[in-house]
Amino acid sequence: MGVAISVYCLRGGKGPTQKDLVRALRGFLAGAGTIVWQTNESSDGVGFTVKLELTPEEDRDQWAVRIRGFLRRQRVRSPATICVYPLDWEKPGDPLRTIRVYG
Repeated sequence: MGVAISVYCLRGGKGPTQKDLVRALRGFLAGAGTIVWQTNESSDGVGFTVKLELTPEEDRDQWAVRIRGFLRRQRVRSPATICVYPLDWEKPGDPLRTIRVYG
């Protein structure tokens, strides 16, 4: 079973632009998954979301921790969050796991 991971970040400030972050994420995934969509603006109007899908053989917990470290190294603005969902998850608004990048 594959895994979907949503990454929410604030825009502006000293953090990376959305375009730069998406480009870096593509390289970071290196075949372990793909970016399936991104929003230009989140519902709160101050951030953006990028959704990734990992291949079925990848470990969701290891990748969630790796992505958190990656986002810290990229110096995304706080609050930034990572939400983990199995692809067959029946509660799309209620993630299996939520990780704060700085917390």
